Formats: sequence, structure tokens, C-alpha cells
Amino acid sequence: MIAAVKRSDGRALMQIDEMGRFLKSLGGNNAASHNRMVTTNMMHMYNNASDMYTGQEYANNELNGGRSDIDQPCLNIYGTTVPHNFYGSLTSEEAYDGFLSRWLIFETTRFDIEPAIDR
Repeated sequence: MIAAVKRSDGRALMQIDEMGRFLKSLGGNNAASHNRMVTTNMMHMYNNASDMYTGQEYANNELNGGRSDIDQPCLNIYGTTVPHNFYGSLTSEEAYDGFLSRWLIFETTRFDIEPAIDR
């Protein structure tokens, strides 16, 4: 995610299908530590949208491609999912730590979509 924003000169749009499953893989007791860092990095980019995002510093920076500093990062995520999976992936921690307040969530109850092809 950080690499994608850096490659695109500080601006990126990520389109994620099954967003509920994606968020579930980032949290929880069984999530890998690098997956848990994704939400932290998202929050840091949001906080530094008008400033410099300072990437992670490693002891062996050459092996990791160097530190990824991004001037005024702008990461937009367009995620689609069903409500059950989305809300099931959230915990109270996301509300308390501010992760959830950084999102615009749109839910519809209208499912009468017209078919594109007449049969």
C-alpha cells in the first residue's frame, strides 16, 4: 500500500472487492503483525495528508528498499462488500482508536437493479 502511494507520486486509488474480508484479515488475534500494521499506516497517511509521511526506518534499509517518505499522501480506498461481512469485521477498537471515523460508509437497502440485457 505504501509502495503504491509512493509510486504514484503520493496519490493512489485502491479498489477492493470484499472489503469486509480484507478488513477482517488485517485485525483479530490470528492476524500477522505486518497485516496489523496496514491499518496503522492508513491512519498515519490520513494524519499526514497535508504534511510529510515518514516511512518506517529499518536497520537494513538497503535490503528493504529504503525508507518511504511521501509528501502529502492521498490514499483513497473504494471498497465494496456485503453489510454482514463489513460490520462483522469491525470491533469496538476501530471506533475507539479513530480508524472508523476516517471512512465514509454508504449502505443501501435498494437491490432492485435492472438487468443490462433484455432476455
